[in-house]
Amino acid sequence: MSSYNIRKWVSHVEEVRHDGGEPPRTPLVKAAVGVVIQNPFAGQRVDDLSALIEPSAELGRELGARAAALLGGLPVQSYGKGGIAGLAGEQEHLVACVTTIFGDAFRAAVGGGRPLRAIALRLRHDHRARRAQTRRALRRGGRRFRPAAARACRRAARRRDRRRRPAMTDDRVVVVTGGASGIGRATAELLAHDGAHVVVADLRRDPKEPGEDATDDRITASGGSARFAEVDVTSTTSVEAFVAELRAREGRVDVLVNNAGRFGNATLLGTDDDAWEADMALNLRSQFVMSRSVMPLLLAQDPDAEGVRGRIVNVSSQLGITAAPHAVTYGVAKAGIAQLTRQLAVDFAADGIIVNAVAPGRIITGTHPGERDYLDHGTVDEATRFSLARTPFPRLGRPIDVARAIRFLASPECTFVSGHVLAVDGGWTAY
Repeated sequence: MSSYNIRKWVSHVEEVRHDGGEPPRTPLVKAAVGVVIQNPFAGQRVDDLSALIEPSAELGRELGARAAALLGGLPVQSYGKGGIAGLAGEQEHLVACVTTIFGDAFRAAVGGGRPLRAIALRLRHDHRARRAQTRRALRRGGRRFRPAAARACRRAARRRDRRRRPAMTDDRVVVVTGGASGIGRATAELLAHDGAHVVVADLRRDPKEPGEDATDDRITASGGSARFAEVDVTSTTSVEAFVAELRAREGRVDVLVNNAGRFGNATLLGTDDDAWEADMALNLRSQFVMSRSVMPLLLAQDPDAEGVRGRIVNVSSQLGITAAPHAVTYGVAKAGIAQLTRQLAVDFAADGIIVNAVAPGRIITGTHPGERDYLDHGTVDEATRFSLARTPFPRLGRPIDVARAIRFLASPECTFVSGHVLAVDGGWTAY
């Protein structure tokens, strides 16, 4: 905002102040901040703008930093001569801009910090209504201000949001095994929403959830990029054929999400050799074979600015960290995934490959009869009752909870985290 517009605004305040009686309170400040602040111009004329603005700049930065902390750590700028423009701008700038212009009067009004917290909360929750009030106040006397600094505030906020979002770039290729249902489905859809091209690798295209469309169809229908690839992750031949197709069609792989697996409810004495081999093949060996087959594609990539060529995210389980009844094959396999993750992270760190894992707790996917009863009718079977009692968080997990953790580990934001197993379990393993 130019000094000319500030001077026009100051003149307007003087016009309403000199009509006799008690000096009025400034409607602009009341509308913008949500509290009544005594008019700082009462009893004096403001002929020199620098006398108003310059002494308050340091105070504006100080209280602006306090406001930033109360507003979730968002950066607050002090605009100096353009400070008043922020009254129509983004919420994180309002307190700083008011302090920049009104100086000691605002310091006296907010006191020791408690009123400032109330102001910050009001800024957070009532921004739209307050902004409308501010615009009406700025139109008083037929003068409508559209300060350039306010528009700059909004543009800067949008740029910050884009920088904070761990989005994929449009040319990134992500492979999600077991992507037709459950956690894999949620992960594929989330990464596709972020801009990645997702290859949904599964033995069956139709999801286990009743009445739902295929994952790749849902992604493309929403404007994303995806295709389905049939692959049996327990077969080395099938996996190698799948990777050859990847090389021919996509030409690259940036992220591999090893998600395919199943829960095995069995005890030691109730598990024969065939059951053991079948569970190990799907839950552990599949991740070894898929990682081994995809690794040459990851290594062929040029490193990015952080020196990273590719990322692998394995899906382990809380039962790979702690034990639970009747999960001998599943728990052992998931513990093996955790160690496989650490080993690959160490072996390929020098090559720019980041390898991590997530360890989900009890996740309600709706693919099993007991889970459907729980979701539809609130009926709790013995296994669900055990999980609810064992989880400190007051609910069980959802596929999207795990997908969001995978999203970070698969994103360009993950640059120095490797060999880690991230528990997504509502505090199960901490309890």
